[in-house]
Amino acid sequence: MLVAVDGFSGQGLTTGQTVTFVLAEDLMQSGKVLARTGDVASGLVAQVISGNATGGAGSVALKDVMLRSGNVTVPLIGAVGETLAYALSF
Repeated sequence: MLVAVDGFSGQGLTTGQTVTFVLAEDLMQSGKVLARTGDVASGLVAQVISGNATGGAGSVALKDVMLRSGNVTVPLIGAVGETLAYALSF
């Protein structure tokens, strides 16, 4: 799980802004640690749609989401430059 470093609110995000996350627990596969707790990921905000007044969730589209683990940087999902949509409650 990734946790936003500065919180996550549709009102505070703007297109082109960098959003930073930290890994909340070790990322493992087949008993091997691929990334460690505290490793940093970041991505660019591509689009923000605020939630509605009745409490509906907003959504944020991120692109170029990368995880840095030690001296290795890898894309988390999709290709570099691809826009990814994440539905988030804020």
